[in-house]
Amino acid sequence: MSLYVKKFAAWTDAENLPKLAFVPMLFRRRLSAATKMVVYTVHAVSEGLPPVHMTFASEFGEIQRQYKISEGILATGEVSPAQFSLSVFNAPVSAASITEKNMAGYSAVFAGKKSFENGLKEAAAPLLSGREKERIFVFADERLPEAYASISHYPNTVCALAIRLSTDPQDAICELDLSPLPEGNSAADQALTFLKTRLPQ
Repeated sequence: MSLYVKKFAAWTDAENLPKLAFVPMLFRRRLSAATKMVVYTVHAVSEGLPPVHMTFASEFGEIQRQYKISEGILATGEVSPAQFSLSVFNAPVSAASITEKNMAGYSAVFAGKKSFENGLKEAAAPLLSGREKERIFVFADERLPEAYASISHYPNTVCALAIRLSTDPQDAICELDLSPLPEGNSAADQALTFLKTRLPQ
């Protein structure tokens, strides 16, 4: 069975984040860089269309919030419940589901440097098996904290990409290519390769 890309949206600007004018200000102010990119790209592939299950993948998740929590533990020995709830791995896709009023559910995939490729496969699997007809796959990674520069490829690639997948070829942008991607320094490198080589420019 072939799968098709109905819509896609990407954000690759690490210095400027999406403005998210469609998100209420009080909610928007609480969002991290990764979550803002996810909310923006998911909205772009969801607007005016029925809600579908989403698969979220990331190599680092809410790494900036996690780092700040670690700093707080070292400084005070305490963790803010509010900060912790926003630092969990699925926080970006959870925020996107709230923004879009999408109650179809979501999955979260963490597979290290293979997070993009394996997340895309996880999103495609229920369509290939015939259990679902459409699904949204979204990947995002934000900038690592500078404190990690000595143990990571810093500054790392920053990227968010959302793809609406379907079993229906009508009005499709292109057919989905699930062949193996070349390995890079990060999952975001794979996401950019996919964006540049397998989606219309």
